[in-house]
Amino acid sequence: PMNDAYLIGLHHHRLGFKVFYLYNCNCQQYPQFLELFLKYTLQQLTVFYSGRDSIVNGSHGIEFKDNTISCNEFGKLISENYNGRCKAVFISDCTSGGSVFDIKSVANNSDVISLYVNKTTDPDSKEGRRSHGIFTYYLCKILNECPNITPKRLIERMNPSLERFSETFTCEVTSHDSENQPIFKSD
Repeated sequence: PMNDAYLIGLHHHRLGFKVFYLYNCNCQQYPQFLELFLKYTLQQLTVFYSGRDSIVNGSHGIEFKDNTISCNEFGKLISENYNGRCKAVFISDCTSGGSVFDIKSVANNSDVISLYVNKTTDPDSKEGRRSHGIFTYYLCKILNECPNITPKRLIERMNPSLERFSETFTCEVTSHDSENQPIFKSD
């Protein structure tokens, strides 16, 4: 997960973003920082999570040392605090696959994107442990080659690389206009 975060941070730094890390924080700190960034970011916000996730009743979430926060709780936090003035991109590279950020409850005309993979392998198997981070690797590789790639084109480029690892790339958007707009605007 730290290598994944480094790759995403490096990519964003090269695009001119300011990068902020939370490393091994507890379940009280993460939502506080997420709320802060959702309220006060004016141009672009990328939230990246890599690591273990919890699955309760089919719903993903982030597993902290002291507790878990479900995808639904993050969805509520995002919908209540997203200021609507910035483009928000949520990237999840979880051991079990799926997204830990639910963007379905965010207003339809918002500029919010969620990127993640679905996996068919057991995350605790040898293959599952080895393949964790493959999504981040290919995402950064393609974003470096095509910094102004659209979600629609990213899906076309990602899936052929990921299918041999039994992973399928998914991109959710809250506005259909976002499908054909660059994910990240480079300066």
